[in-house]
Amino acid sequence: MKILLVAPEICSPWTEGRKRFVRDLGFALSKEHDVILLCTKAKGQTTDFPVPYKSAERGWGPFHLIFLHNAIGPLINNFKPHLVCHFPYATFQHIYRLANTWTMWKIDRLCRRHSVPCFTIMYSISKEATPEMLKPWVSNLVLNQFSFGYEKQVRLGICFDNKTPVLERRKPIPRNPKLLFMAGMWQQTHKRLKYVLERRGLSTLLRAGKKLTETGAQLIVAVPLLENPELRDLLLRDSNNTWSKECIKLIGEVPLPDIFESVDLFVFPYAREESSFLPTSVIESMAWGTPVILPDHDFLAYLRQDGRTAFSFPAGNSDQLANIITDLLNDPDKYNTVRENGMHYVRKEMSIEQSCKDLLSLYARLHSQTPKYS
Repeated sequence: MKILLVAPEICSPWTEGRKRFVRDLGFALSKEHDVILLCTKAKGQTTDFPVPYKSAERGWGPFHLIFLHNAIGPLINNFKPHLVCHFPYATFQHIYRLANTWTMWKIDRLCRRHSVPCFTIMYSISKEATPEMLKPWVSNLVLNQFSFGYEKQVRLGICFDNKTPVLERRKPIPRNPKLLFMAGMWQQTHKRLKYVLERRGLSTLLRAGKKLTETGAQLIVAVPLLENPELRDLLLRDSNNTWSKECIKLIGEVPLPDIFESVDLFVFPYAREESSFLPTSVIESMAWGTPVILPDHDFLAYLRQDGRTAFSFPAGNSDQLANIITDLLNDPDKYNTVRENGMHYVRKEMSIEQSCKDLLSLYARLHSQTPKYS
């Protein structure tokens, strides 16, 4: 079977979930199928993809989309795919709503002109849009496995590389536990730093620093844009930061999954509700035996499993966040139970191989045939 993957900005740094999902899905599918990627890359970045690809370097966002529109028709004529999978941007705020909805419609329409089915696979959807709003613009809108009641779903999995962490039945909690905050933003601008602080919720964790420092906790903040010294300094001087200098460490891109094995708790203090979002960093942390603490947003309920697989706190409440972290670090039994449950849950339900099976099962249903992937 021939499969064409289409997506903007599939390139380094590989710190964003959508990028890694497209890369890993393409490689997993290529074991049994003929796969080609049509993508773009940001200026100065590289696309070292494990399957054949056609790519172009572009600067301003709309130029990425225009390249895909112009290139997909000739590529379909030459490659003659049985299926096209389009992975759009997920932001629908302000002008992005028009641009991203338009490109979803455009690529779906081009595929219909060539009589090729197109799956528009949404890795996430910002709260400015809903599946109901997007569905009329495409033939086959595909959501993640936690979009309850929606007929077309693909499990958004991760690649385990045949590596299984040694899960101790009881991990001791050190006197100076290490907390990890991680985000994939790499553009070295004040605007992106503000996004990390406000949307990704780092400000909440920074405000919790005074109480957590008193317990001996240490915080590692890993965001690629922090390779810029000016941005590091701005973050340390931010009015919300109450961590002592000795207890906070700022770093850029980190090796995965190694970073999870060197910390005791992954904190994901995301600041707002979203329509659909499966944070890759969270499921990677759980898969590698590092428990996570999540805000009580509805879109994260499936990862918390009522507290069985992850800890939670009231979104935006830094005092409660500090108290809950302190309590759980003093309760090794609860810490280790949630840690073990989280790892087994993710490794059972969220592998990239399951993503392939779901995708090809959808294709089989569309064409009443059995998928070749097994």
